[in-house]
Amino acid sequence: MPKTKSAGIRTIREVLEEAIKKEEESAAYYENLAIEVGIEKTRRKFLNLAERERKHASELKKMLDLLSHQVYTDIAITGGF
Repeated sequence: MPKTKSAGIRTIREVLEEAIKKEEESAAYYENLAIEVGIEKTRRKFLNLAERERKHASELKKMLDLLSHQVYTDIAITGGF
């Protein structure tokens, strides 16, 4: 009987991809707020928050890349079993 993914269960890849998307959306949101706000100190704060979100996304992308390499290594070692 083939294995099927149960409803609500996601792979690590899916979780990381979703997290990256959310971090990038948050960065864009803060950047848009920075454009709209008229107070320089507040604008800088929003830009700082956007930069933090971009760094989070970058770290998650690194994790995703490491995961991909691990999967390929596992396949090479096991022959795909």
